[in-house]
Amino acid sequence: MSVEDRVIALIEEGNPIPDPNDLDRDRLDAAAYLATLEPRSSEVTQLDTEQREPTSPKRSMMPWLIAAALAAVVGVAIIVSNQNSGEVPVVDEPTPTTVVDAAPTTAAEPTPVEIGESYINAADEWDSEAALALLAPGAVMTSGLAESPTDIPALFDFYRANDWRWMVSECQQTNVGEPAEVNCTLTHQNAWMRALGVDPRPGGSYQFVITDGKIEEVSSEFIEFPEWDTFTRWVRTNHNTDLFVLLADGCCVPNVTPEAIVLWELYTNEFVAELDGS
Repeated sequence: MSVEDRVIALIEEGNPIPDPNDLDRDRLDAAAYLATLEPRSSEVTQLDTEQREPTSPKRSMMPWLIAAALAAVVGVAIIVSNQNSGEVPVVDEPTPTTVVDAAPTTAAEPTPVEIGESYINAADEWDSEAALALLAPGAVMTSGLAESPTDIPALFDFYRANDWRWMVSECQQTNVGEPAEVNCTLTHQNAWMRALGVDPRPGGSYQFVITDGKIEEVSSEFIEFPEWDTFTRWVRTNHNTDLFVLLADGCCVPNVTPEAIVLWELYTNEFVAELDGS
């Protein structure tokens, strides 16, 4: 027997041709077997349905969480990529706000009338520094007791020693333009008048010439009043030896030296105390 025939014989031996009768029997056996599988399949399907748990909220959110995680990973990857490439992420900066400084307010310049009133108020308060600040350099004084600005401190000390007060009655500018000319009428009162029970009365006037907000000239006119005579007679009677220390002419022109100022204050206080009965 050749090799080929031997191979074919072995194949037939391992795979015999079935008997036709056996084929019918095998078909019946297969159908019966399938019939037994159908009930089991139903049972398995029912069991799987009963044991399956409902989907939890956490499980339903999983796709979103996964998507968010992926987005974060992508963002980090982009940033790392930019840093590795040397690029700096661009951040929008806020637009700077420009602050405009308000224009400084400028105080209104005092009028000539206000300057004249300010000088008299300084005299009333015995404030020589305030009065001097109102004067222009080289101002001219023709007010009797003060012949130059350097005399103002001594004059105001004389007012203080006698508690002399000066009040503005009225100030007016008597011309138009510059230099401005201002006239101020006064009311006055001092310690002698109060001791004698005399109310404030007109005491004279001041005249000012003002240019560029500064006083260039000061002059004055004073009205004689009887209380002056009353006090000077009292001095002659009680302190005759000091009369010429107080009065340059022994009558009407007061001295305003430091020594005289001390006596003016001393004797004024004594005069007032005597009239008060103390």
